[in-house]
Amino acid sequence: MESILKYSDTYGSIFPLIALIILWNKVPKETHILLWYFISSILIFGYSNYLADKAVNNSFLYHIFSILELAILLQYFKKLVVTSLVKKVINGIIITFLILSIFNIIFLEKSNSLNSNTQSIEFLLLIIFCFIYYSNLSKTDNILFFYKQPAFWIVTGFFIYFSSTIILFSFYKYAARIDETFSFWKFQEIMYLVKNFFITYGILCFNKMR
Repeated sequence: MESILKYSDTYGSIFPLIALIILWNKVPKETHILLWYFISSILIFGYSNYLADKAVNNSFLYHIFSILELAILLQYFKKLVVTSLVKKVINGIIITFLILSIFNIIFLEKSNSLNSNTQSIEFLLLIIFCFIYYSNLSKTDNILFFYKQPAFWIVTGFFIYFSSTIILFSFYKYAARIDETFSFWKFQEIMYLVKNFFITYGILCFNKMR
């Protein structure tokens, strides 16, 4: 079981990627941007696991992925939550986060250490945008059939993962001192698979829509 979970961050994104490619013509264009999210997840985490197996520090990849993840997912929410305010603030948030990430690497958490600070901020921002989506959905008639909305399942996958692991990343440095193997990672690996299950299901829902 442990060996299977170890590489979940690499193979987990393969399932929604395959679903997206198969249903590409049925999936609306605003969801196509997730293609880059799945590909970057597979490549970066695949290389990260390769380095880890070679006992080479891979923390710099997490710094890079946090920036990519926030940028791609906020662009997804920008297309999903169509309000003038959201469109105005998203680009500013991405630029600000990039600056904070650079500051964090230089002064706080070097590239050879896990970016606990910026990942916590990133997860919090994405949780907020999940709530914005839910709020907008509740104001439309689609809320009556939310279970038929592909975006609902996709966003819920992200919400479950980010909300369940934000504390883990926030207190990583302190927990690691108590538990050197940091067994909480197993929980994170499980939730990563749960996230991709919901996202895959959401994408497959496009096949049922007419």
